[in-house]
Amino acid sequence: MWWDGTPLDLYVGAAETWWCDGQTTLHRAAHENLKASLESVAPKLRAGQSRRPGVRVWLSGRLCRPFLLPAASASLSASEVSAVAREIAPGATGLDGPVRLWMAAPGREIAVALLEQLMTDLGPLHRSGWRVRSIRPLWSAMLNHVLAADPACALVQLVDTETAVTLAGTAERYRHAAVSHLGDTAEAREPVLVRAQIAAAAEGDGSTRQVVLQQSTVAKPLQLPFGHAMEVVQ
Repeated sequence: MWWDGTPLDLYVGAAETWWCDGQTTLHRAAHENLKASLESVAPKLRAGQSRRPGVRVWLSGRLCRPFLLPAASASLSASEVSAVAREIAPGATGLDGPVRLWMAAPGREIAVALLEQLMTDLGPLHRSGWRVRSIRPLWSAMLNHVLAADPACALVQLVDTETAVTLAGTAERYRHAAVSHLGDTAEAREPVLVRAQIAAAAEGDGSTRQVVLQQSTVAKPLQLPFGHAMEVVQ
């Protein structure tokens, strides 16, 4: 259990937080202000623990967005690629404000952007005595799960509670990266998923996988953070 050294997992979306211990939900709630939500919940989960517990933070695709770099960036130095990514990130992702960039391995021509303000909003975790072990997009864990089973998968759609991240191509070079915002109902979500899949599939052939973070526990959980509510539907 987490008090023996295993970290909790915290999913952070634009409108909700979700705390899990392994495959068990501890707390899940909607929020209008992330900072205020963490200030309220983090100390309660920390209470009574003599040691400083760890937490892995997993971000929704709405908060942590992938985008493609120009093909010519493969011939640039790391600092030049970073400069290009910083210049195009606002237009490519739609994020409004100063961004922090996470770069993929050299030559992969993909990057991830998140707002710097988000890192400030996560501050209550540190002030409440939590040791943040990592901050990553949840879709990256989903992607690694898919590629471990099917390295040649040509189209991956990774669906969390707010967004569908669609990647087409291969892990060595993606040709398409898009983030689609989902509606609040299943009826609203489905057309968005279909449109994103058709757009990506039009660029190439190959196997397709869709991993979905559901609203409730599934029959066959995946061995992933929040895997008790995830399933591969294609």
